[in-house]
Amino acid sequence: MRKYLLVYPNRDYGRLMWRDLEKLDNVDFINKPLFVNNVLIDLLFRIHFSFKLNMKIELPLKRFWEKYYSLDHYDFDQSNEYMILFTDPSLCNYRNNFLEKLKRKSNVIMVLVLINSFYRMRRIIEPMLKNFDLIYTYDEKEAKLFGFSYYPTVYSMVDVGDVEMIKRKCFFVGVAKDRLEKLIRIYDKLELCGCNPIFYISGVPKKKQKRRKGIVYNTWLPYKSVLKEVLSSEFIVEIMDKNNAGVTLRTLEAICYNKKLITDNEKILCSPFYREDYICLVNREMGAIDNFIMTDCRIWYGYDGRYSPVNFIKYLNSDISACY
Repeated sequence: MRKYLLVYPNRDYGRLMWRDLEKLDNVDFINKPLFVNNVLIDLLFRIHFSFKLNMKIELPLKRFWEKYYSLDHYDFDQSNEYMILFTDPSLCNYRNNFLEKLKRKSNVIMVLVLINSFYRMRRIIEPMLKNFDLIYTYDEKEAKLFGFSYYPTVYSMVDVGDVEMIKRKCFFVGVAKDRLEKLIRIYDKLELCGCNPIFYISGVPKKKQKRRKGIVYNTWLPYKSVLKEVLSSEFIVEIMDKNNAGVTLRTLEAICYNKKLITDNEKILCSPFYREDYICLVNREMGAIDNFIMTDCRIWYGYDGRYSPVNFIKYLNSDISACY
């Protein structure tokens, strides 16, 4: 029997995006990196594998944790074939020695799904790529550049209950990166158009913060809270950073929950869900926003579930059958 073993990252969105797989009988989940339930040990592990720290300098002695890994205590039945699925965030909790140990198992195939731009975590994950039989990315450009396989993305819809929509509310959430000035400009433009923009912008030092009524800096939102903000908004705002070039999370939310989208992602014109009345492509001048805001129409993208991870498992199954 072919089984799929999904290694969850620590973040709540990383879990929710794969939630549809709970419907399948042949999928198991590694819910957390360590099998021990000890608050102090968990804290030390998070510090030792901290993304921010290890992006600056690789902390030593990580082999210490191998005996505590949940994966090391998983019962690999020799009568089954296992596809172990990592994402880039979950991979950051491991290192080469342990992955090599997994790969030596005769009934294991290693799969990596990049849910962020490869450039974001490259320093940490690139040395571990040699352990993977298949690597997928949502970014066509990076797939060609690095020799990865392309797969659009995965997303599971989540029910967060009934949320009333607020007319003219425009929602953005994300890390500022290289787009802070553009975010401020689009915020001001939306406010000038009579909208109620609510922007959660993180990663902004205090000296670079520009005060606006609806901008909240450096406040983390759990993904279910993000979804409630999305559902209560008439418009979702998406401003791309320089490394993103695929089907983004904000685009998925607009399509799945039938929201108008304001974006600067030119690739949206190629989407099968693109509708001129539903999606506004903005340039530096942002003149297109005025008419778009005033257009009143029922939003229905006709989303067909194509981004469900259940479909990715079917695709992966056919890839594996073709290669092995």
